[in-house]
Amino acid sequence: MSGASGKTPRLPRERLLVAAGRRPGPAIAVAKDYGIGVEVQTFAWPDLLDAATSRAVRAMAKRLEGVGGRIGMHGPFIDTLHFSLDAEIQRVSRGRYLRAVEIAGDLGAEYVLFHSQYNPLIRLKTYADLYHERSIAFWPEIIQAAEAAGVRVYIENMFDDSPEPLRRLLHAMNSPCFRACLDPAHVVLHSEADCQAWILALG
Repeated sequence: MSGASGKTPRLPRERLLVAAGRRPGPAIAVAKDYGIGVEVQTFAWPDLLDAATSRAVRAMAKRLEGVGGRIGMHGPFIDTLHFSLDAEIQRVSRGRYLRAVEIAGDLGAEYVLFHSQYNPLIRLKTYADLYHERSIAFWPEIIQAAEAAGVRVYIENMFDDSPEPLRRLLHAMNSPCFRACLDPAHVVLHSEADCQAWILALG
């Protein structure tokens, strides 16, 4: 796809977003040039989330002015474990997620994305149920904050080898503000099920 050449994109421009990471300037410039959206991944990194003062968030919002496409945000994922049995780890994860929701709202993002954090390498028979039960206890507070901020919460498969835990969670939460984000590359790397099976499972 080329904005300069005027070629027709393979996907509608309104569905395309470029990832803006630790150094977001070049990606935001590309988005403006090609008339596509931006997923802000800058604040997914712990040090940059810590540095996300009100001034820093306003500066990011200013940089996003003129982007013609959608704005989304990738939330923190490094060492977060929302379903942890350790209350302190869960507390930190909750604080990280709530701050990400707040920033997404301030940026005018449509969504904030978090990883499922499901680990299929843990073979305990009780693991799937523990993940599910503690997840459905955790997410309502985040969903409530997201609704207040005017953003949706997307949960992305990462190391998941099956769509079932995520499908089960979405069904239990049953919220229009809480949806799945399918990462095809993660499916190829970590799942025996193909993308079509994931799509059919998640709807």
